Amino acid sequence: IGAYGCLMLPMLLIITMVQPYFPTASHPASDLLKSNPTAAEVGMLFLLAVVIAPIWEEIVFRGIVFPALTRLTNSVGWGMVLSTLCFTAIHPQGPIGILLLSPISMVLCYLAYRTKSIVPGMIVHAINNSVVLTIGLVGKDFF
Repeated sequence: IGAYGCLMLPMLLIITMVQPYFPTASHPASDLLKSNPTAAEVGMLFLLAVVIAPIWEEIVFRGIVFPALTRLTNSVGWGMVLSTLCFTAIHPQGPIGILLLSPISMVLCYLAYRTKSIVPGMIVHAINNSVVLTIGLVGKDFF
């Protein structure tokens, strides 16, 4: 998590500086957070993003896609890159989202590879999503 945080902070700074020059894509979660959601909507969003999505996405992308692409290419590095492209493709954030999602996807692939388990990735993924959602929820009042 420490290395991931160190990787993401410079990325966030760079993205903040270049974001005005890229088209932005709408994401249903950010749209909901901007719409003055009810407590039930926020709770459901957190359940989906912090529990269900990390479990499902880690099973699919780090449990199935990453190992399959690693075997297919006979390369852990290419497996990481190609599964990261697949992972970012399902998220609707546009070019900026790809820059933000690629590092976490690579870290999650590395975690799965090193630990031979997707459970650590599920935990890191859940922490990441909870931090992003909390910033989105709290930040809308500050930014």
